[in-house]
Amino acid sequence: MSPYEASRVVADWRRLYVRGEPHQIDQLCTRMGEFAARTGWTQAVAIGAYCNPSACFPDTATGSLLSYERASQTPSVRLFLNRCPRRLRGDRYQAGSGRPVGLPVIADEVGRFRTEVLAPSLAATGLAVVPMDLPRSVVTTDLLDRLITLTEVAGFVYPLCEPSADLWREFVLACQFGGAAFDPDELTRWFVRLGWAEADGRRLTDDFYQHSRLLRAYEIARFGPPPGSGTTTTPPPWQSPALQR
Repeated sequence: MSPYEASRVVADWRRLYVRGEPHQIDQLCTRMGEFAARTGWTQAVAIGAYCNPSACFPDTATGSLLSYERASQTPSVRLFLNRCPRRLRGDRYQAGSGRPVGLPVIADEVGRFRTEVLAPSLAATGLAVVPMDLPRSVVTTDLLDRLITLTEVAGFVYPLCEPSADLWREFVLACQFGGAAFDPDELTRWFVRLGWAEADGRRLTDDFYQHSRLLRAYEIARFGPPPGSGTTTTPPPWQSPALQR
C-alpha cells in the first residue's frame, strides 16, 4: 500500500459514522464484540466523559469509547470508536509499546478491522456506514468532525439554539480561515445523510453561505481588501470558494 493510499484509509477511519436507534447501536456493539473475539481482536470499553471531553453532548453520561487491537500484531495498533446511544463514529488510533509505527501498518490494521469485525457486524444488524465522501468539496477531517459534533448537540432541531448555535459560529469561522470549499448541493445532502430533515438541511446550507458572506463583508469593511485584490465588488482571490455561491 502506498503512503497516499494509507493516508486515505486512515482519514476514512476518522470519518466513519454509523447512525441508528439506541437498540440497533447496542446490537451492533454486541456483534462487534463477538466478531472481535472470533478473529483475534481484544475489546476494551471506557465509560462516560472520557469519550467526550467537551462534555457538551446530550448523551455524554451514556457514551463510551471502544478500543480494539490484535495481540498478534507487533508493534500493536489500537483503534478507537466513539459510541453514543444513536451513533458510532471513528475516533483516534494509537501505537502501542512506544514504538514508531508507519502509516501503512496503521492502514492495514484499519482495513483488517473493517473487514473482520465491522462489516459482518453491520450486515448482521442491518446498519450501514453513512457516506462521508464529499468529492466536489474541499474539507478537512477536523471540519467534518465539527459538523458531526454540531449535529449531535443540536439533536436535528432547527433553528439552532445554544449550545449548538455557538458550535455553528465556530464551524463557519473555521471554514473561513481553514480554506474549506463546499459544493452547496453536496453540503445539503451531507446534512440529510447525518439525519437532518431535507428542508432543514437546505436551511442550514443557506445559513452557511449567508453567514460566510457577512464575515467576508465585515473583513472588507473593517480591514479593506487585501493588496492586489481589485475592487470590493469582486470577491478577492484570497477568499475561500466556500464563501461564494
